[in-house]
Amino acid sequence: MPMFEYECAKCKSDFELLILGNSSEAVKCPHCASKRVSKLFSCFSVGMGKSGGSASSGTSGACTTCTTKNCSSCG
Repeated sequence: MPMFEYECAKCKSDFELLILGNSSEAVKCPHCASKRVSKLFSCFSVGMGKSGGSASSGTSGACTTCTTKNCSSCG
């Protein structure tokens, strides 16, 4: 079951979505319900990084869940 990262074109928020099976449902932003989303390139990390639960993108001091790549969760 793959996890995908998306960015909403309307509200500019980033979010992750678990896709189950051969789901044909359109992806909607969980923040504004817009269907204008684009899939982001993401790197899979075997380890989960820090105890906050965010997977590390491999870049020192950055995570995959924030837009600034320099939040308190990143370290």
